[in-house]
Amino acid sequence: MKKFLLMLVGLLSFASSYAQQVVVETVKFADRDSALYMDIYVPQDTIKSHVCIIYVFGGGFATGTRNQPNIVAVLHELAAKGYVCASIDYRLGLKNYHMTHVLDAVNRLERSIDMATEDLMTATTFLYENAERYAIDRNYIISSGSSAGAITSLQADYYLHSNN
Repeated sequence: MKKFLLMLVGLLSFASSYAQQVVVETVKFADRDSALYMDIYVPQDTIKSHVCIIYVFGGGFATGTRNQPNIVAVLHELAAKGYVCASIDYRLGLKNYHMTHVLDAVNRLERSIDMATEDLMTATTFLYENAERYAIDRNYIISSGSSAGAITSLQADYYLHSNN
């Protein structure tokens, strides 16, 4: 057990010594019903290209923001470890929506997922086209998210691989 704890302390010490300074930039990537922005977290080491992680926040397609404190903390930490991270806005198709009929709710949810997916794809295109500027390796752009953001990421992957 002592050896394990010593190894863990050593690993954490190494990881924290590897941590880099992070530059955060907010950019507009699209105009839809309103302007859509993303926060891009870039490690200070921009000599080499980095894996890019796009994070899509959760909130049931009705609430949430790209710059919630818990999201900022995680993406800042990942960027300090050498990843380029982007947290994106997307249109909230269920914001202020009150269900009147079940079929209407299903249709509205489907439209909300499609809008969010379109916004994720637009953000991905922006990052791909600006890869040199943000030191992104174009071969390694990953989308992720929680709740509605996870649904959006999975839907985007489905569309890409099913020719939709």
